[in-house]
Amino acid sequence: MILWANIHGSFTFGLTLLYIFTAFCLYHYFVQRDYTKCRRLAIVAATVTLCSFLTPYGMLPALMTTKLVSMKFITNYIIEWHSPNFQESLYRLIYLVGILSAIAGFGIRLRGARLIVPAVTLTATGAHPQPPVLVQIPLAVPVAVALVTAAVPVVIAAAGPARRAGLAARTRLEAET
Repeated sequence: MILWANIHGSFTFGLTLLYIFTAFCLYHYFVQRDYTKCRRLAIVAATVTLCSFLTPYGMLPALMTTKLVSMKFITNYIIEWHSPNFQESLYRLIYLVGILSAIAGFGIRLRGARLIVPAVTLTATGAHPQPPVLVQIPLAVPVAVALVTAAVPVVIAAAGPARRAGLAARTRLEAET
């Protein structure tokens, strides 16, 4: 976070996603009465927030983002904040359909933070006119993490019966010979 806060102003985007995810997890652990995990998550969120203030300007860059968001006239000039335009280029539509197809294909259930984080990330990626690689990679990471963490149990569950069937067939062949 220290590096991100000193390189680009979009670090507040990461902080926002961290806060959303942390809020959902804190609620989940609080309902389960697992207070040690709640405390650990709160400490991590506070540490990351404090690390984002380690810039030559202190906490001013984070406050500048909130000031920019409150200026209604500025949204016309910040391209990243425009809604996605699928008619302008085909790659945005292919990207969105590919991600949604992967989610549906793996049978992934996106709830809570796992729904909000990819939705915000896909919207931010689609709104940029031609996102450079340095913008695409950080925005694709939360989507990839959400997909992988949800897809791995599905793939393992599907592979178990197929593996057992393969082992049974191999055992039968060895018994016949």
